[in-house]
Amino acid sequence: MIKEYIYSLLSIEQYVWIDYAFLKESFGRSLDNIQKQNYSSRASKCGVELAHAIKNKYPNKSLIQCVKLEGADIELSEPEQNGIQKVFATFTEPNEILISKSISERTDQLIHTHGLSTVLGNVATFEVLLAHEFFHYLESKHSNIYTKQKHLTLLNIWKLEYKVPIPCLQEIGAMAFTKEFLNLPYSPYLYDILMIYVDNPKGAEKLFNTITGLIKGAENGLAYNIRDN
Repeated sequence: MIKEYIYSLLSIEQYVWIDYAFLKESFGRSLDNIQKQNYSSRASKCGVELAHAIKNKYPNKSLIQCVKLEGADIELSEPEQNGIQKVFATFTEPNEILISKSISERTDQLIHTHGLSTVLGNVATFEVLLAHEFFHYLESKHSNIYTKQKHLTLLNIWKLEYKVPIPCLQEIGAMAFTKEFLNLPYSPYLYDILMIYVDNPKGAEKLFNTITGLIKGAENGLAYNIRDN
């Protein structure tokens, strides 16, 4: 079943992943599709440019080498569970990146067992998780980076303006960074399904149905007027 899920999602358009990213965003329903596209496009650009900057700074260096050269520490352990939601990897300021050894290894085994290694580019789950958290580490060192700015105006009265950040833009930036740094031809969001499937196939099925529901919604006329940039 997991093989069918992944093959079905490999080529879906970017705007579907944008909707997916905004699903758990508290302000998601207050934004229309064009706003989501504009915000996510800038966040993605931020991730891509940061990936290029690191690669140019450390030519021919591996991801792990780049992480260490930038001063981050990597630990293979089990992050604490966040309520009922499993945590696969975390970044804790100032410089600690924690990767779930168990999940990364079992996800790799799942990929191998179901013949998905080649189609996923023979990329280790550990690298996907590490690249994602590496972005958050780099992001923490740049206070003016777009993904951490306050984007959404909730109140504007006379000269008083109250703006808030949109947290999911940090995740969108991290995914764009991961995709660019690892040269992935697909969205790293695919690993959400893979890693959930390891312990919870039913949960992965539910997530797959949620994502395909977004596709069907777009096909019924809810798609973005502006799609990929």
